[in-house]
Amino acid sequence: MVGWPGMSELSRRAIVALIVGLGFAMAGAWPWTAVVGLAVLAVVIYIVVPRPKPPPGALRYSTGPSQTGPDWLGFVLSGLFFAIPVWAARSEPFFGAIHPSALLTWPLALLSTAFWLIGAVYAAYWIVIEADGLRVRAAFTDRRVAFRDIRRVSPYRKSLPRWLVALSPLLVGRGQYGAAGALMLARPRRGIVIEVADGGRIAIASDSFETPMKKIMAALAAQGIALDDDGKEH
Repeated sequence: MVGWPGMSELSRRAIVALIVGLGFAMAGAWPWTAVVGLAVLAVVIYIVVPRPKPPPGALRYSTGPSQTGPDWLGFVLSGLFFAIPVWAARSEPFFGAIHPSALLTWPLALLSTAFWLIGAVYAAYWIVIEADGLRVRAAFTDRRVAFRDIRRVSPYRKSLPRWLVALSPLLVGRGQYGAAGALMLARPRRGIVIEVADGGRIAIASDSFETPMKKIMAALAAQGIALDDDGKEH
């Protein structure tokens, strides 16, 4: 059923993000055993909750760099930015339950959810090489592309969004050196774009997908479809 894998992955991550955010916010107010318990619960839900299974032979992205890493970076950052005004309100109670710093940090918390949203998209994504074409399953779409309908295959390159890179100085200021370094050292994403006869385009990123990408390119080559490298990356 179209949409279910994407919704399942998003729901699981949203629940984990809420638990992590609650744990950060209650640190110092609740007993540390309760906070640690929330952390354990978040990890258990992340690992144990069943996930939609792709068909046999499906090509998928490597879990660590495309999902687990971005997921937990997003959970920690969004939880931290959410909790900062709560912590500040405890030390300066005359501001009320929520410190005015929420005007700065809560938008950052919302932006940080992009990391685990990306993880959810990659988790629900797989490709099956069939006899007459490719079946491409994304978070909310399921598409079959016949080899005969492919008009062009070209390389593409996408850089990290500037707003993510702009978070680096703030992360350094908060002592989050690892996260800041990851953003500053992040490489542009590369992959291919498949253009089909109906005018549609399917982008496939090659990062954390190197071996499956070789299989896809081999299948395309076997059908006489070569990479149209005109020197321009789209």
